[in-house]
Amino acid sequence: LEKSNIMRTGPFERIMVYTVPGPLFFGSIDNILETIENCRSKVVILNMSRVPVIDETAATALLKYHSRIVKEGRYLLITRLQKKPHNVLMKMYGEKINEKNILFDNIEKARDYAYELLERNMELEIQPLSVN
Repeated sequence: LEKSNIMRTGPFERIMVYTVPGPLFFGSIDNILETIENCRSKVVILNMSRVPVIDETAATALLKYHSRIVKEGRYLLITRLQKKPHNVLMKMYGEKINEKNILFDNIEKARDYAYELLERNMELEIQPLSVN
């Protein structure tokens, strides 16, 4: 399987936006997650507007990845989800998804939430004292 052609469609400060180019199946999800992992941004926004379908394996991998990076203090936000993939995710993980803010109608809302997360995170980090 060749490398995913997921497109990096933005960087904002410490926020990376990727557009997933097509259907998400067990064969393609690993390459996509590897690409995202390599960017090491604090917040990753996945634009799913070009994803007409997602299978259960890919949905599970996506949510497992989300859980893992949250433990690292990072975030995965999903935006512009089409009806079929949305239904799959909600059927499988509706309660978990509703508890966490990870689905957004558009990139602007996801980006605004990402800035909110970063701001909240900066307040929590202890700033080193400068010694003269």
